[in-house]
Amino acid sequence: MTDTTSTATEDTDVLSRLEQEGEIAADYLEGLLDIADLDGDIDMDVEADRAAVSIISEGPARDLQKLVGRDGEVLEALQELTRLAVLRETGERSRLM
Repeated sequence: MTDTTSTATEDTDVLSRLEQEGEIAADYLEGLLDIADLDGDIDMDVEADRAAVSIISEGPARDLQKLVGRDGEVLEALQELTRLAVLRETGERSRLM
């Protein structure tokens, strides 16, 4: 196998792993939104070798403001909980955004 083929295979493996992390995170966050009775769409992407998950407001933006909290404390906690959910499913630490 050539270096180019090996690199392409590794890139595909990394992209696949990041997409899996994003899907796990999106499912987890969707469940939390349901529990909190908040409306929002989940957008998943891979940026700069990291999975990125965003919650997009379907209704008034102030509804999702609850997920940010004062000084972003709730947002940071949600991000850490989501990373832990990915860790639980994959067995690997995530750099999820």
